[in-house]
Amino acid sequence: MDMNWLENHLGSLGYAGDFYIPSSGGAGNGNGTQKSAGSEQIKVKDTGQPPRVVQTDKYDFPRIQKFFEWDQFLDWVDWRGRKGKRASQETDYKAYDRTLTSSFQEAMGLARYGWQNGLLALKNIPQIDIPVKQIIQQSYNMQARYDVAGGTVNVGRYLMGMPDCMRRTSSVQAHCLPARIQKVVIIGDFDCETATGTVLKHGFMVYQIIDALERANIQTEITVAFHTNKHKMYAIDDFDTYETYIKIKEPTDTIYPEKLLFCLAHPSMMRRLVLSEWERNSWDVRQFFKFYTDSIPGGYGRHIPTWLPSSNIIQDALVIPSPGHSVEFNQAVDLVRKMITNQYEKARQLR
Repeated sequence: MDMNWLENHLGSLGYAGDFYIPSSGGAGNGNGTQKSAGSEQIKVKDTGQPPRVVQTDKYDFPRIQKFFEWDQFLDWVDWRGRKGKRASQETDYKAYDRTLTSSFQEAMGLARYGWQNGLLALKNIPQIDIPVKQIIQQSYNMQARYDVAGGTVNVGRYLMGMPDCMRRTSSVQAHCLPARIQKVVIIGDFDCETATGTVLKHGFMVYQIIDALERANIQTEITVAFHTNKHKMYAIDDFDTYETYIKIKEPTDTIYPEKLLFCLAHPSMMRRLVLSEWERNSWDVRQFFKFYTDSIPGGYGRHIPTWLPSSNIIQDALVIPSPGHSVEFNQAVDLVRKMITNQYEKARQLR
């Protein structure tokens, strides 16, 4: 991908703050072990079966798809065969402008092996004002100790012939931030009119939220949610809404930034991979929800800004809205600030 093009789309966010790139994890082990997005999966069930579905009472076809592992989702969307025109497979210049990939297989490669250019672009994104750095720094104290080498000599210990007569100062962690688990649900869908730059900026800021939580020892369980409604209107009928849920990280997983960035910030996540999942449905489902490019009007349905996942999905979860919802996004950032501050207060009580 052309980095100059990416920088042009990112533009300036108008924020002030420090820049950082989180420390990256390891790469794949090459022995076929499955991994979650942005993480190394501790335990994976390889059932080889299609994803679980939820049947509705009104229509005799699946309306909700739930994927409990990242590799399960990737294997499911990487399918062959023709079922009419597929927007996920488009290769013209307009498709590249929307997806930042020249083909579906390029998007699959980034999903499986990571988005390295995303890490480079992350340097140009201002850090969200979350005081995680200050909290971590305050959890360390400077402590002097004696050693055989150091910056200054203790004359008394030297005259007594003690080998550890040199004084050195080092930082010692005064208290450990208590570990806790937080469920996070990220609404990842957006409409066709959303600019690619907007998707990138929003996704990078969502990544910063996840990174801040993890560095404060708040272990995240991340699910990304996508939906579409068959009607071009804002009134929602649950039976007319198709939903996809993908769990991309367990609380015990180690984060790999280049993979997690693809899930959260790359436009191909929605505009190629998720569309491919929708396109794999039977013709009855595809015709009902208009999951094909030559459906007129309203191919692939409509993004509903007021939509929220079902209550059992968002129960006790931090919900991060889709692009374009600045008020709700700022509310989520405020909640994260409170979570991290509470972590520090709990750590002070343990001192």
